[in-house]
Amino acid sequence: MKFILINKYIIIYLIHIYIYMMLNLNKVYNATIVAVILNVALSKVLGKLATADESKPPNGAASLSLKGQFMHMMVHHQQVLLTSSFIVGLVVALSILLGDHFKPVDMIFQ
Repeated sequence: MKFILINKYIIIYLIHIYIYMMLNLNKVYNATIVAVILNVALSKVLGKLATADESKPPNGAASLSLKGQFMHMMVHHQQVLLTSSFIVGLVVALSILLGDHFKPVDMIFQ
């Protein structure tokens, strides 16, 4: 009986999360679309400004300065635009959903 009761609460909790997510999907969609557009635009614009060493670092990306590593990532995002856009969109969407649900700032400053 105790096991069934625990499962019942888990199911109710999952339904609560699902309903909460469905009510906040516009916020998630908007932020995800903006993030993907920024990923495409920034990688296209900034990728053209990268030097030859930033595009293909002779000693690896770890040997570059912080600015050089950033520019190298923009070049890399330009090369794998679909995959990087998917990853950026996924991270943004999950961040909004999980951040709204768990409210880490409220937990930190309680």
